Amino acid sequence: ASDLAPLGCLYKSQVLELARHLKVPESIILRPPSAGLWKGQTDKSELGISYEKLDRIYAGLDLALGRTKIAKAVGVEEKKVVEIEEREERMKHKLTGTEIPEL
Repeated sequence: ASDLAPLGCLYKSQVLELARHLKVPESIILRPPSAGLWKGQTDKSELGISYEKLDRIYAGLDLALGRTKIAKAVGVEEKKVVEIEEREERMKHKLTGTEIPEL
C-alpha cells in the first residue's frame, strides 16, 4: 500500500509522455497497467474504463465542465463520471497527505 503518489497529479497520458522523455523501454510503457494483486488483473478491468477516457473525464472535471457535458464528450454514461468523481474524492488524501476519509 502507498499513501504517497508523486505522479498522482498527472494524467496518465502525461505519465506516458514523461516515460518516453526519460527513455523508459517501450515494453514497459506499453505494458497494461496493473496493481498486480492477482494474475490477469488490469487497471482497465478494475476501473471499467480506458485511461484515455479517464484522462478526458478528469480534464473535464478539472475544467468544471459539468457531469452531463463531460459524459457526452467522452462517450460514457453520466453515472461513470459520477463514479470517477467519487473515486477521486476518496483518493485525494494520497495527493495532499491528509488523513484518510471515513468510509
